[in-house]
Amino acid sequence: MIKLVVCLKRKSDLSRAEFTEHWRERHGPLFLETTAVSRYVRKYVQSHALDGPVPGFGEAVSAFDGFAEIFFDNAQDMAAAFGAPEYSIIRADEVKFLDLAKCRIAVVEEVHFRE
Repeated sequence: MIKLVVCLKRKSDLSRAEFTEHWRERHGPLFLETTAVSRYVRKYVQSHALDGPVPGFGEAVSAFDGFAEIFFDNAQDMAAAFGAPEYSIIRADEVKFLDLAKCRIAVVEEVHFRE
């Protein structure tokens, strides 16, 4: 299984609450309802950063506003999802709430030692 991990940074003119609301209530459903893209997705997880200092790390705050994990059976399915013409609908929404230049991605394969 292949996983795309996206480290998200919100646009500077959005509050954390506005970012969270848009990502959870609008973007997530849009992503899943765009079946030409989501039919290749095995699992989609949003992890929203806590507001304020990170517990146990003094005054440190999260470097990102959230993390998206998108799971695929293989790299070909990932390419098909993001290569679908309908992905342009999702991308148009991403530019509304994400600072794309500050977001980071990684494509990984999970190794489980304990479930």
